[in-house]
Amino acid sequence: MQSKYLSLQTPTPAGQERLIPIVEMYVYPIRGIRVGSQVDSLELGAHGAKYDREIVLRCEETHSILRSNQHLPLSSLRQSLIGSVVTVTTLEPERLLARKLPESISIDLDQKPETVGDPVMCLGTKGRRYMGYQYSKKVSNWFEAAIDKKVSVVRSFYANKTIPLPENFPHGKPGDLM
Repeated sequence: MQSKYLSLQTPTPAGQERLIPIVEMYVYPIRGIRVGSQVDSLELGAHGAKYDREIVLRCEETHSILRSNQHLPLSSLRQSLIGSVVTVTTLEPERLLARKLPESISIDLDQKPETVGDPVMCLGTKGRRYMGYQYSKKVSNWFEAAIDKKVSVVRSFYANKTIPLPENFPHGKPGDLM
């Protein structure tokens, strides 16, 4: 089992550092959409990359967070991030056009979460509960049409999920990319 996860890189001895080239970086503003948005830089905080997994799709039937391995039509969605705005499109626009909806939807991730809508609870894997704010019915209707499933669109409870790293963070100062 362990051989499955062997690295192609030679191991670095404990206590030593090594630079590893980064060829491509992606963020996934909407969790569950497998195709992420390639970015040139990332702002890191204690909870990960800014704008990464800020939004989830919550199945209205079970209140669980929808993932692409559970609902195949999610794989037709594409997301791109420009600045703080995530734009979602689909490879199957016929569903949207049939309901007279636009072929894409854009959401500004710099909008304060508490201004999005009412607080709601989502169920994650292993029974974990997540709190967030539910977007308007207009946003949910777009996703429902795009993936043919009744969903709520839920924003992370914390703005950008990132908080500044303390100055004494062991691997550099805040803002450094390692």
